[in-house]
Amino acid sequence: IGGSLEWYSFAIYGFLSTIMGANFFAFSDPFQQAIAALGAFAVGLLSRPVGALIFGYISSAYSQQLSFSISVYMMAIATFLIGLLPTYADLGGMSTALLIVLRIFQGLSLGGGFTGTMVFLFENAPKEKRNTYTIISSFGLIIAFILCAITSTLMSIIFSEKELIEYAW
Repeated sequence: IGGSLEWYSFAIYGFLSTIMGANFFAFSDPFQQAIAALGAFAVGLLSRPVGALIFGYISSAYSQQLSFSISVYMMAIATFLIGLLPTYADLGGMSTALLIVLRIFQGLSLGGGFTGTMVFLFENAPKEKRNTYTIISSFGLIIAFILCAITSTLMSIIFSEKELIEYAW
């Protein structure tokens, strides 16, 4: 469940990238806005391996529970702050920079949480069931993407494109 929530928080941005691009990037062309928004998405993905290293160290030096707790809180706080960010129209380039920083924190968190979950399941599974237990963490990813698809579809049905860009994002 925790993995699903982390992946959902991370991936919903990708599903709404055109809306995020319209709100946080200065380009007037929607295509350029979408490319810039996907670039910010990529920055989050590229920070995942660093998160795995950081949280792997925390798990080894302190505890897996502490590592999981920090990664979940980091994801929750970063996601919450993205929801509060003023748009480019309100804050200019600072909003774009803050969005990218928060995406990096989400990526670090996801790298630690997802990798840590797989390691935890592998280490604590009976030897003959390690593969089965470890693959469970991937189901969180699939469930999250299904929920993202449902959420973004419902949002596009309920709100007009203008409403999505203005306030419903």
